[in-house]
Parts: sequence; C-alpha cells; structure tokens
Amino acid sequence: MGSMSVASKRQAGFWLPSASLGTAMVLSLLLSALVFAAAFIRPENNWDALAYSALAKEFRGEEGHVAAYREMKERVGAEAYRAFTDGPFKEKMEQDGAYFESTMPFYSSKPAYVAAVSLIGGFVGSDFWAMSFISGLSTALAIIISFFVARALLPPSQLLIVPIAWIAGLGFKIATLFTPDAMAICLQVLFLLLWLRRKDGPMQMALLVAVAMAWVATRANALLFIVILCFVELVIERLARPALIRAAVLVAGALAVHFAIVAATGNHGQLVLFNFVFVDKPDGLAFPNPSFDAVDYLRAIVFGLFEAVTSYPEFVLCVLALCWLVLQLGRPLLQGEAPTDRETLILAAAMLLALGAHFALYPAAWERFFVGYYVTTILLLARTLMGGPPLRAG
Repeated sequence: MGSMSVASKRQAGFWLPSASLGTAMVLSLLLSALVFAAAFIRPENNWDALAYSALAKEFRGEEGHVAAYREMKERVGAEAYRAFTDGPFKEKMEQDGAYFESTMPFYSSKPAYVAAVSLIGGFVGSDFWAMSFISGLSTALAIIISFFVARALLPPSQLLIVPIAWIAGLGFKIATLFTPDAMAICLQVLFLLLWLRRKDGPMQMALLVAVAMAWVATRANALLFIVILCFVELVIERLARPALIRAAVLVAGALAVHFAIVAATGNHGQLVLFNFVFVDKPDGLAFPNPSFDAVDYLRAIVFGLFEAVTSYPEFVLCVLALCWLVLQLGRPLLQGEAPTDRETLILAAAMLLALGAHFALYPAAWERFFVGYYVTTILLLARTLMGGPPLRAG
C-alpha cells in the first residue's frame, strides 16, 4: 500500500484509540495519583538531594553541610549511605565543608526550588520528604495541566493521548527524583498552556511573564526556550506588534531573573560545568569556569551523541519528530504562503532549536531535562496527524 497523506491519517485516526472526554480525564487523574504515590513509594535518593537539603537548611538559617549528610544517613541506612561517599570526589564532598560549599552555586541557581524545599521541609521536619512531595505533586499537576493543553490542541475524543504521552515520556521517573526537574516541567507545561491561550490584555500578559520568571528561577535552561520561542514567533508572525510586545516583556522578565540569580550565586549558567562535563575532572570545578578546550568539547559532543543513540533513544526520536513537524508545517512558507497551523509550527521549531542549544551547551541527553519536550511533541504530533480545533492567533 502507498503511504497515507496527512489528511488521510487525520480521517483514519489510525494510531490513537478514541475515548470519551470523561474517560480520558479519569485516566489522566488516575495517572496523576499514581505518580504522586510513586514519589513516596519508590524515591530515588540521588546525590543532588544532599546539596538541595543543605541549601534548604541554610535558607532557614540552619547549618547545612553536616546536617544534610546526617539526615541522609538516617534515611537510607549505613550500608546504602556508602554510595554517597564512595570515590575521591564524593568522599571529599562529605569531609571537606569548604569544598562542598564551593560547589553550591550550581545548585543555588535554582532558588525557587530551594525555597520550596526549605519552607515545606521546615514545616514537616524533613527536607527529603519535602523533595518527594514537590516532585510528586509537580508531576501530578503537570499531567493535569497537560490535559488542558491537549484540550486546546485536539478534538475531545482524542484526549486519551495525555496519559499515553506521559507514560511514553517517562513521567514516572521524574516524580521520584530529588531534583528541581519535576517542578520545572510543571511550570513549563503551565507556560505552554498560557501561551496557547494568550491574549493581549495586561492581566494575561502579567500571568504569562510571572510563570516564565518562576520557571527560570527553578531551572536556568528555561531561558533558552523562552528566548528562542519569542524569536521564532517574531519570525513567523513577521514582527507583528502584539508578538513584539509579548517577546519584549517575556525576554526582559526572564533575563532579569537570570541576571539576578547570577549576581546572587555567581553561577554563570552552563559555563560552570565545562571542567566537570567536558574534561571530567571534578576537582577542577570553578565558579564561574571560563575555560574552554575545543578538543574536549568535541569529545563531549561525540560522546553525548553516542550516549543519546544507545541509552536515550527518546531524545533522538523527539528531535526527528520535531524535524518532521517543522518540515511538514513550514512547507507553505517556502511558497510565500502563511502556514495553516502557526502555533504548532512555532512550538515545534522553538523546541527543536532549544533542544539543539541545550545539547550544545550541555551535551547530555538525560531524560529528566526533556520530559516536558517529549510530552509536548507527542501532543503536537497528534494534532498534526489528526487535526484539532483552530487556535486563536497571537
């Protein structure tokens, strides 16, 4: 049989089973409850939790370094605790408080997450419990918010794609991590929802900017997507005045938060990771670290690509899917015509460029950075293949 056209695929609905709006909503809520429970039943006691716990305690005015290690040891037991002190780097981090503090700018550059952990941890008496609560609740809320994103993108009968997208996008694992990623993904999905429903009123604009600023304060790599999204929208909208105003306000707000974090923490973004990632010398960490070696960088890119293909194929599949979306939806532009689905084209192009920029700055395809992109890409694919209600132009 010959290949089906996009229009034929839309009519056939060949790859996604239909379900009622109520069924899709109930299944999405059940998945949300399941990931929230998973955060407490199967938490991953990753090393980063020590850094965030120490910062949370210091945020409350308490001693951080020794108390964080003590609480972790009480949590996991002496035998499992050895995994957090095994090797020269981890051993030095435990024993040398000054060295431990010298690495904190990388973690303190997520002040929104640190503050949330500190406030909840102080209330319940455990920063690690607070991290589980934040990751579980953030992932659960992100699933619910993405349901409304899908509601704007797709016909009501196709919303079963939401739980499917989150299962395929590895959302369960994000809920179990003691990192800011779940909180950042929740804010990313909320930003997407507000952007899709954007209007030119001051209240709507203020809310969109507030979420963007909170997202940057949770993870600095949000700045990449926000700036690139604004740039792509300006190009597609041909510098229309509403798009110009929106871009100016969004970028100004995101940059203001980023530079405030730089001034407060000394973390100059991905530059702090050059020695650690590219040269693999933890003892060479410096904040900021302006050193750069072309050979080491090229080696890191090659290794990152190999790791993506062999260990994180979802990253490669996401990039390929976004490439297809951009080529499919952007075809009218080559003929001097307006694209029929500008919002999907803008989002697909912005995500593709943001993924490339993120990988260039930090060549690691770790899924915890990209789950929000994976889920959104699946929703955009479903919209393009099956069609969806028209969206209001920005």
